[in-house]
Formats: sequence, structure tokens, C-alpha cells
Amino acid sequence: MILSKPTIDIILEAANLATILKIEGIIFDKAGIRGYNDDDGILIIATDDFKFEFESMGLTRLPALKHKFGLLKALEKYTVEAITRPTNPDIIEKLFFDGGRVNFEFRAAHASSVLDLSDDLLQKMKLTPRFYFDVTDEDVKTITQGMTSMRSKTMTLSGDTSQIQFRFSDDTGDILNFNVDSSLSANVGDDEDENIMLVLTLQKVVPILRLAALGGKFRLNILKNDIIHVTINNMNVLIMPEV
Repeated sequence: MILSKPTIDIILEAANLATILKIEGIIFDKAGIRGYNDDDGILIIATDDFKFEFESMGLTRLPALKHKFGLLKALEKYTVEAITRPTNPDIIEKLFFDGGRVNFEFRAAHASSVLDLSDDLLQKMKLTPRFYFDVTDEDVKTITQGMTSMRSKTMTLSGDTSQIQFRFSDDTGDILNFNVDSSLSANVGDDEDENIMLVLTLQKVVPILRLAALGGKFRLNILKNDIIHVTINNMNVLIMPEV
């Protein structure tokens, strides 16, 4: 079956984002798109109805797909065909990228062989934020500079409805505070605290903030169970809290 341009675009977009986030495999099916980096507790998920031409497909070896597709970028026109297994037409065996003078095959993976999200984790991922605030690209630059200058491995995010602060500390006990020029919004009940305090691993969080900031100002959401949620290229990226 020949894949439509919207399907091709979202496959490549998801593969590129997953590569950056060190997610080894992605599942595409009627439920949407999802991939999970279990080591770092980072996942991407999109639950839109993408109207894929297939029932389900798994992709692994995503950096290889990204590099191979680079050969077609300069071509004006190309097609992508999903080739199914002869003994089972519901299983996509490989993708054939055809740009005429340049073409290549890329072996797909069975969706059941790709690391998927547990039902328990899916239950925790409701995207209604408990807290949220806006972050600018200048904020991200300052956070990056704070990480470099302080040589910190973590930063503390704290705030209330009047102030949001990022705090860095180094091995000598020096402290750097950075206040974000944004207000914290809270969706909590009357009996719940409107203050937040999270310790974030910089090596994990900062690359995601940089990606989100490429589109300008973005919203940083804090979900139930202290899950961080940002949107990158219309895909939800979630960072699980440290255990």
C-alpha cells in the first residue's frame, strides 16, 4: 500500500523526535503514536486519529531511518510503500522509499516487539495539568547557562501563583536563582496546595526544553504525579518524575 503524505510526514516527525529523545522504538496504530524511553522515563504520545492506511506498525533503529531518509530530502518527489508480510497482510514487514534514482528499503518491527506503555502508566498520563506556566526561548537560554556555569546535575523548580523560580547549586554550596517572568496557574481543589517544588535532572530536561523553545514561547505543564508535559511539533512529550 502507498502511504499518504500526512502519514509519511508524521512517521518521519515522530522518528526524528524519538531519535533525539533516545527512544528506541515507536508504535503507530489506531490509538495514535507512542514511544517510551524506560531508562530516562521519557515518552512521546499522540492520540489523534491520524487515519493511517494500516492497522499497526512498529519502527525501531530510528537513527538509521533518519540518516537513510536524508538521501531523499533533496529530491522533488518520492513515494513510500508499506509492504506487508505475504502470510499475514495485517503485518507490515518493511517500508520501501522510492525517489527514482535513489531508493531504499527499511525493515519494520512487529508492534508487539516494541516497548509499549503499561496500563498503569497510561492511567497516570491524563494530560489535564495541575499547574502550568509559560516558558520563553530566553528562559531556556538562561536555564542552559545556569546549568553550564554552576555545573549542576539537577535544578529545583519551585513556585506559587506569584513567582516561579529555578534554583541551581554546585558542589561548593554556591546557589543561583532564576525567576521566570510568568505566573503559575493552578488547577487544584480548595483543599490542595497551590505551591510546587520539583527536582529535575538537567541532562534529561534541558534538551527537551530546547526543542520545545524552537517554536517560541511554550507552556510547561505539571500533571498529576509530578509528570512534566510539553508539546513539541504537535506531539506530547512527558517526563516521568525521579523515583
